[in-house]
Formats: sequence, structure tokens, C-alpha cells
Amino acid sequence: GAGGDLGPALEFIRDVRPNIRWVDAVLRGFTLLDITEDRVLAEWWHFEDGVTEQETYAPPFLGKTFRVDHGVPHWVETDEAIAVEGQA
Repeated sequence: GAGGDLGPALEFIRDVRPNIRWVDAVLRGFTLLDITEDRVLAEWWHFEDGVTEQETYAPPFLGKTFRVDHGVPHWVETDEAIAVEGQA
């Protein structure tokens, strides 16, 4: 997603770099990678309103997940989830 008046800039980036599958230039967060010999999974996690320092804890939320398989030259969006040890 994009917010404010970033829309034209993000459209330009996507026009000149069609390999970019997804952009969020507003929210802060992190990317979680799960890498095996056969594929890479990447989950983009965000913090509410992009805030990373809050008085009360607000868990991050999942933005998008992409997968790329060995031998395939591009990412595809997926619903597949990364299994994290100790996660319920």
C-alpha cells in the first residue's frame, strides 16, 4: 500500500522497475525469511501506523508473503506461512 502523496512516486518506481512485486513506503516493519534448498519464503511484517516505539505493545501484522522456487526467476504472492519455533 501507499499513503499520502507517495502514489505518483511509487507508480514511477513500478514503471521503471517492473520486477518490483509490492511496495509499502509508509509502514515500518521487518522481513522474515525462510530459506531452503528448494525455495525462499519472505514475509513482510508491519507495525501499526508504522510506529516502532510505543508505550504499550502492539504486535506486528502480516503485510504480504512471497515465495520464489529454485530455478524460477520471480517471486509469487502466497498464503503459505513461515513456521516459527515456539509459535502456536
